[in-house]
Amino acid sequence: MKINEKSIIRIVACVSFGITSFVLFSYLTFPYQKLINVLISRMEARSPFQIRVNSAGPYLFPGLILKGVQITIRTEKEKESEGKKEAVNIPVLNLDNLKIRFSLFSLLRGGIDFSLESKLASGQVKIAYFRARDKYTLRGKWEGIQTEGIPYLKSRYDLNLIGNLSGDVDLKGNPANLQKGEGTIHFKLAGGGIRNATLMKLVTLPDLAFDRFEGKLVLKEGKFVLDQVRLEGNDVQGEATGSILPRKPIGTSMLAVNLKIKLSPNIDTQVGFLFNTILFHKDSQGFYTRALAGVLASPR
Repeated sequence: MKINEKSIIRIVACVSFGITSFVLFSYLTFPYQKLINVLISRMEARSPFQIRVNSAGPYLFPGLILKGVQITIRTEKEKESEGKKEAVNIPVLNLDNLKIRFSLFSLLRGGIDFSLESKLASGQVKIAYFRARDKYTLRGKWEGIQTEGIPYLKSRYDLNLIGNLSGDVDLKGNPANLQKGEGTIHFKLAGGGIRNATLMKLVTLPDLAFDRFEGKLVLKEGKFVLDQVRLEGNDVQGEATGSILPRKPIGTSMLAVNLKIKLSPNIDTQVGFLFNTILFHKDSQGFYTRALAGVLASPR
């Protein structure tokens, strides 16, 4: 072997050792707890959510594994005993083994570019968020999620919704103005149903089963347009049309949605009179219809 070849090998070996040592040193000594605090504070500043983490550890550098992640939202809820409203934290999601990778350069600039993967209610979620100047890109998908494992529906609406949830998101636009964007959100709830639900907390409804609830939200011309949102099943059928005007915070987004619901003869006999007299109008084809207005957090 020639002397110059040996020199090259030594140089490559030294560089490789240096890189390996740097990565290992960074992996072991990186201030992960401070990084978690920075990530949480920036996420909470950009959303109505509050985030709590039980434990954390290093992931593929630069990354983290977060365990026991609880996401809550601050809202007003009425006390049943006193009839007064009080501010409470309502559970939204519980995540486990949340693997998150981020851009250090973005963090140094005050941004928050990241990609994450996590278990959620027996399913899987993958999300990526990137931001460059006044534009953002949000892409992701979720599958195999059992909706009875999502606490928000029960704690906020007292609704036991069951089924297998899947879907995807592909959005881009201006983070400062939610109405300046484009893209789609697709969702599908298969083999679903509703159990132990109440109507205005007055009457317990019979259990409902449906084959699928599916549709798309298409962001265009400053609003989310409901596209082919349909409910199909033996107990209930329905569809939703209209739009949602996004605003900050997200709970104040304006609703302009029209609902059509048709119950099976057996279910209609039990609760049809309540639908017709309290919430809906029954048309000539047997569909109960209603126009929803107000905001996302408090539709009316």
